[in-house]
Amino acid sequence: MNTTATTQANITPAPLTVNATGVSRMYDATTSAAVTLSDNHLGSDLVTEGDGELNARGAMAVDFEVPAPEEKDEWDYSYRLEAQVTDASRREMQGAASFIGTRGKTVADAYPERYLYYQGDAAKIRVKTADYAGHPVSEKVTLKFIEQKWEKQEKEVENNGYKYKDVNYILHERELGSADVNTDSQGNAMYDFTVPSPGSIYVKAIVNENGRQIVNRGGSFWAPDKQGEWSDFELRDYDQNSIKLV
Repeated sequence: MNTTATTQANITPAPLTVNATGVSRMYDATTSAAVTLSDNHLGSDLVTEGDGELNARGAMAVDFEVPAPEEKDEWDYSYRLEAQVTDASRREMQGAASFIGTRGKTVADAYPERYLYYQGDAAKIRVKTADYAGHPVSEKVTLKFIEQKWEKQEKEVENNGYKYKDVNYILHERELGSADVNTDSQGNAMYDFTVPSPGSIYVKAIVNENGRQIVNRGGSFWAPDKQGEWSDFELRDYDQNSIKLV
């Protein structure tokens, strides 16, 4: 006995019909099915689950509406359907299928040609746009360059009479600049970004669809200054400036 699970979905948020079907067996009309649906929002979150009965054709339909994306989402979410089918003799078979809940019609990507650029350099950014079938499309893309800095915070903690330092790093982000580019018929464009300050910088590629911004997290690069000084010293080891006698 085999089980398969198939999915049908519009690429925009819309109701989704999922079928779980038992095949290659004599169907006795008494088989029950349990269905779970999870996404990759935070690791692997369980979205919904339920039980049902297969019909005379050995199929069961499950309606699922893909949640609308949040404003700050930078990635599409993937969903996984798992179906467990149990027959009258309590034999259980499993099937699974997955799909992508897309946020729009176009995927935009922006990434630097290399990882290291000095402060004052022109970082060359490659931009690509395509539909979800991988076909290139021409689109207007807004690029935003975001600086990331980590602030080290320490505090004394006592637990069962033992004292130790609890160290956390708080992320601070700052927009350094933005620009609009238009990809060609092959979905390609280039942009030169002058690096204004040292640090860790990543790129957002934003496509506007019907007044709604679709944000895509792009590549990143590292920028030291030309005197060899590196930013984010707080990320170094806490005792790097001490002298140890061995």
